[in-house]
Amino acid sequence: MSYEPVTGDPLAIGEQHNVDSNEAYEASIVSDYPDGLVQIAHLVGAPRSGEIILSAARDWDYRAKYEPIPHVSSHGALHREHMLVPLLVNRPVQGLPRRTVDVMPSALKALGITIPSGLDGESFIEP
Repeated sequence: MSYEPVTGDPLAIGEQHNVDSNEAYEASIVSDYPDGLVQIAHLVGAPRSGEIILSAARDWDYRAKYEPIPHVSSHGALHREHMLVPLLVNRPVQGLPRRTVDVMPSALKALGITIPSGLDGESFIEP
């Protein structure tokens, strides 16, 4: 992946060239959008994504006009408090778990169940 801001730096990670997902994670973990580059890359490649992808600003609700319950960018935003999820495990892990998509293959491995091919994520449970 590469990231080259033209005006400003919306992800606040500076230019990144030819980085893999782990390098992109490391470059962004201290920013307000940890893992933002990887997440955006996955979003644009998803079959359900459209031509425009929006990430709500804090305290902003796109649906406020239509629903009585405030949502205030509480799901799916790229902000730090939405991306970093506490995780408790009772098995040794390899390095630091990075993405919620890694939880499913890790749980399968911990249960001794074969991880199906094509499943997103990588197990962080030690062999």
